[in-house]
Amino acid sequence: MRKTLLAVSLCSLCFSAGSLAFTKDWSASSVKAVTQGAKQGDLFAQIELGDRYAVGNGIKEDDKIAVEWYFKAAEQGSETAMYKLGMMYDNGHGVHYDAKEAASWFEKASNIGHDQAQYYLAGMYKWGRGVPKSNAKAVEYYRLAAERGYDVAQNSLGVMYAKGLGIEQNDIEAVNWYRKAAENGYAYGQRNLAFKYSLGEGVELNNVQALAWASVAATNGYQSAENLRDEITTKLSNEEIDEANLLAKQYLAAYSSHK
Repeated sequence: MRKTLLAVSLCSLCFSAGSLAFTKDWSASSVKAVTQGAKQGDLFAQIELGDRYAVGNGIKEDDKIAVEWYFKAAEQGSETAMYKLGMMYDNGHGVHYDAKEAASWFEKASNIGHDQAQYYLAGMYKWGRGVPKSNAKAVEYYRLAAERGYDVAQNSLGVMYAKGLGIEQNDIEAVNWYRKAAENGYAYGQRNLAFKYSLGEGVELNNVQALAWASVAATNGYQSAENLRDEITTKLSNEEIDEANLLAKQYLAAYSSHK
């Protein structure tokens, strides 16, 4: 299984010319310097060293050692390390797969405000992995992450509203959260917003807007948006298609994008 460790911008200490010096990032430091900092208790160096062991960056890959360093940083209260421990347990990297332990670490990180941990914990509640299945709890944690601006969670919260899972069904709220995700550059949110425009659910039916957002989502690599885009195109005049294409260019320029 391919491992993904989400990058974070961290302030930390590193060693320069044999003495302790401040820097914003350990990522450019040698393995020796990072190891020295980690052993001296710098939690950010511990996370960096854990990351390097996890992916084999300048050092032999060893998930077990990565877990050890994440644990040391987590013991110092790092929500990032707690989140990473949750990911290791959830994927069985360096430890035996343990959904309950993963959920426990995600919850610890969530309580400190780590949005990605909140998102993953929401998913665990939604599917009942490691915790009792609860759509209401899933909504709670999706909302926490969404309100912190995490676009993936914003889209997921929109889905919960659209389907009435764990909360009263509300297409207006679904569109609200899809739009936030879309304007944060999340292709799935862009596709979902296009779909709502095409149906007139939670927003006035507008196939020009629908085509614009479907085109943006397709350009950003969300393949199912291509079918939606093509379907909507058949409903529009050439002038409307031109208008939608112009809007799509504006949206692509205005909102950074990722899948």
